[in-house]
Amino acid sequence: MNCFKYTLDNKRYHTFNYYLKSTYGQKVAKVIIDGHFTCPNRDGLKGTGGCTFCSALGSGDSNLSMKNDYLSQYINNKKVMDRKWNNGLYIPYFQSFSNTYGPLSKIKEMLEPFIHLDEVAEISIATRCDCLSDEIIANRAAILATVAQNSYKERLKTVPDAIEPIYIIGSEVPIPGGSLQNNNDMQITKADDLDHTIKAFEKAFIDHGVKDAYDNVIGIVVQPGVEEKDDGCVEYDRNKAKELMAAIDKYDNLIYEGHSTDYQTKIKLKELVEDKVKILKVGPALTFAMREGLFSLAYIEKELYKNTNKQTSDLIEKLEKRMLSDDKYWHKHYFGSIDEIAFKCKYSFSDRIRYYMVDKQIQDAINILFDNLKDGIPLNLLSQFMPIQYTKVREKTLANTPNALVKDRIKNCIDEYLYATQQHLIK
Repeated sequence: MNCFKYTLDNKRYHTFNYYLKSTYGQKVAKVIIDGHFTCPNRDGLKGTGGCTFCSALGSGDSNLSMKNDYLSQYINNKKVMDRKWNNGLYIPYFQSFSNTYGPLSKIKEMLEPFIHLDEVAEISIATRCDCLSDEIIANRAAILATVAQNSYKERLKTVPDAIEPIYIIGSEVPIPGGSLQNNNDMQITKADDLDHTIKAFEKAFIDHGVKDAYDNVIGIVVQPGVEEKDDGCVEYDRNKAKELMAAIDKYDNLIYEGHSTDYQTKIKLKELVEDKVKILKVGPALTFAMREGLFSLAYIEKELYKNTNKQTSDLIEKLEKRMLSDDKYWHKHYFGSIDEIAFKCKYSFSDRIRYYMVDKQIQDAINILFDNLKDGIPLNLLSQFMPIQYTKVREKTLANTPNALVKDRIKNCIDEYLYATQQHLIK
């Protein structure tokens, strides 16, 4: 009997084997490959002798073909795997040392043999977090910029007035979906790191022959010390960010893009803009506002049709059931007891619920909800659950329809950004 949900062999944690089998529907095995790298903690850059957990061979001791080329290593070592798991899927695993500690061309050469192999499910790269240097990131950006510039030149042949691409650069872009941490003391980008990043990108763009693209770089992504949490956010503190904000003055052509500005007050957003963070990235705050609007309508629906035979949407219950039955979009973000996780699924500011809104069952529930309220909502219920929208309906500046009410709830959030950026002054 398997007592634990996320394992195939009764372990008390979410095993990688379970993840692979549930994702790909069959056994997936790692095949060890030596990438022929070293490590900054061995070659003297950071230290010598290596880390205590790493062997003299970089922890790839079981690789019997380490001196061969990448594909030959894979083929030889896969034969060993095939004795136990024939006709499975495989993960080329670059295990030894730090496999991003080298030029981009070498990393590209390392990965290319495996990208198009049907039997390869994933590629695993062992490295250190400080081994994706600004130079590697900048080189990758320059390659992408080259493609963009070439596409623009092709477009000019058929659209002479096509708009030239502009670029935002940076090496501190947050991971997709937001931070995995609840950190009250965010690490603000250091001025020296900013200078190094800008110089790395400028050099990479010039080296790749796309100085024209670098001339169209208008901004750089920084961490000004803001981030949302489950039940709040780390607010902007302009005193802590003073050094960073002064550092941009030497670059006349650049502004800052601040990621994760969600849930800052309109006053804090305005301070960010005044302090040269001219691009305010926002995401979950908008979908959170949409979720609030939908939940408000769902509570209105419950009150309106209580003790009747009317089919109701049960939107909130269906969303909760859907999320708890499939943790794909939240298991790396929500932690705690079952009740705590259920609460976060519905109300967390990180708003992982947004990924489930496109589910057909949920879309059907929203359609039922909107249909049940299409003739308008009694003003007393509207005042109770959506007071801002109630006032606008009374003033006849907003239609009393579900779609209009939810959209206006989202606009409440957008209004905070309009205030911060002083859009009314722009002509």
